[in-house]
Amino acid sequence: MSWDWSHSPEAYENARENLAKKLRGELRIIYAEIEAADKDEDGFYVTSTSGLNLELYEKKLKEAKAIANSDLVDRIWEFMEKFRTCDNGGFNAYCCPYMCHSVSFS
Repeated sequence: MSWDWSHSPEAYENARENLAKKLRGELRIIYAEIEAADKDEDGFYVTSTSGLNLELYEKKLKEAKAIANSDLVDRIWEFMEKFRTCDNGGFNAYCCPYMCHSVSFS
């Protein structure tokens, strides 16, 4: 189960800072997952891994090697602000459509 974001501005700052602290390899994976995720006819992300275009994922993972960490964080954060989904309890913000990568709001 997941919840929509409803936190303080400080919590969002914390989440973004925590995202920026992730290792480069994980940022690359998250970026590639976002870029390769399928969307339904209404533009919503398909949140099951069956909605992942594996060929595009591999391409985006390689592409991410040339993207600076700060730019990866910006692109991931842009997704996160649109996705606005967190775990049950609201402690961690999900970073990808599959809800397997997250960062704390604290």
